[in-house]
Amino acid sequence: MDSFGQFFHGRAAIERSYVDLFSGAYKAGVTSSMVTNMRFVTPNVAIVDLDSEVRLPGQSVRLLQATTVYVKQGGAWFITAHRPRVRAQTLPQNARK
Repeated sequence: MDSFGQFFHGRAAIERSYVDLFSGAYKAGVTSSMVTNMRFVTPNVAIVDLDSEVRLPGQSVRLLQATTVYVKQGGAWFITAHRPRVRAQTLPQNARK
């Protein structure tokens, strides 16, 4: 799932969504993320919470929070699910006046 609420399934669709996002809505932007919580459900499954900022030229900072599930297979970690959401204070109707 992306921060606009669209779901993608399969590696090719997810890769295409990132290409589209960073050549479109997030073009010329800078994204930074910080892990705020990490919990190992098993030695091979981790749930990670992130706070992210997307800075786009001439626009307000887009604040996101996400939960990502990682699964370890063959010694490597893979994203199994990613659920970002726009933080409420980022939405226009909640902007400080």
